[in-house]
Amino acid sequence: KNDASVDYVADQLRQLPAFIEKQTGTKMNEVLFREAIERSHETIRLLRASIPYRKTKWLSGDLTSELYEALMVHTALGSREALAYARALLEDFKNAPEDHGHRLLWMHTNPFWQKPVMEMLNYREDFHVAATELSYDAWIDYEEKDPYRFMASRIVYDVYNGPARDRIKLAEQMAAEVGADGIVVFCHWGCKETCGMSALAKTQLEAAGYPTLILNGDGVDRKNTSDGQMSTRLGAFLEMLEDGR
Repeated sequence: KNDASVDYVADQLRQLPAFIEKQTGTKMNEVLFREAIERSHETIRLLRASIPYRKTKWLSGDLTSELYEALMVHTALGSREALAYARALLEDFKNAPEDHGHRLLWMHTNPFWQKPVMEMLNYREDFHVAATELSYDAWIDYEEKDPYRFMASRIVYDVYNGPARDRIKLAEQMAAEVGADGIVVFCHWGCKETCGMSALAKTQLEAAGYPTLILNGDGVDRKNTSDGQMSTRLGAFLEMLEDGR
């Protein structure tokens, strides 16, 4: 992770328009391209501006919306819709009531469809997810003026590129910024990277003062998980946070 790598990836990206033009027979519109990059910068800026409010405000939400946001900031970043979403989200946070509950930082995906998890975290004032790792890795704006270096920087320096310590360090930083009371590391059955770093994450995050739950499950296959086990483990963790232990 260095400037040389960013230059290398940026050069590859500069070759991409010619390839796409050859395959599609359509010329890339440079003006529209730069407008999309400008919207990306502004979208990220607005999302970052919402961070302080996440520490003091309660905005009603659900786990499905958390995954929609993660999808939006990766596959739709630069679109008018993503920019409109970021603007609306910031305004919602500004007008939200004061938060008197417990805030969670969620790492990786989540079982948004699982009934006990929905009952414990959807639209609740006493416990809610303040930030999700699948979204906040895209909130970093490298302020590159060159559009290709901007995209390359986001690829090279993303926490999912490289060692687990980068993910853990950013999780600790974000937990502090949103005032998280606890952290859930969700080990989705198919993601060996997250499962492999979970014990290290728990050790380091708890050493930093954040109670951390390693929650095993499946974010895709409903047949490959237990409602009872999920309810027991997540419920006990939330009770621990409530008791202040």
